Amino acid sequence: EGERAEGEEGPWKVLDGNFITVWALNVSHPASDVMAAPRALLSDGCFDVLVVRHPISRFALISIFSKINDGTHVQDARVEYYKARHVIWEPHSNEGLLALDGELSSAGKGTTLPQVHRDKRLPLSHERMELVVRQGALTILVP
Repeated sequence: EGERAEGEEGPWKVLDGNFITVWALNVSHPASDVMAAPRALLSDGCFDVLVVRHPISRFALISIFSKINDGTHVQDARVEYYKARHVIWEPHSNEGLLALDGELSSAGKGTTLPQVHRDKRLPLSHERMELVVRQGALTILVP
């Protein structure tokens, strides 16, 4: 546990290690056929953070994510599920790949993107990133 940030409720949960995937979503379905975060509510003011740690076999990863259509992948013990109002991501190395909203970028200055993605590189700082929920910052009107 870490220290509380100003205006934050509860202690920080620090996740350290090597990760295969970390998803921070505020919707249950990032696509019509993908229920990535079945406990997500647009109105709860939280990100639903899903984590799968390294090492894990490709077979296990395929087994987990073959259940993502109905959200049962989160029942697998290798999938960690957290609710958070504030997420800070700090890479420990300058290697790896990062995808933000489906756009691929290198997660560090020392990683080369696959050739097919080099022209799509995002202009990111590959250091600390913060995601904060600003509840009530958006109004959605539905006819």
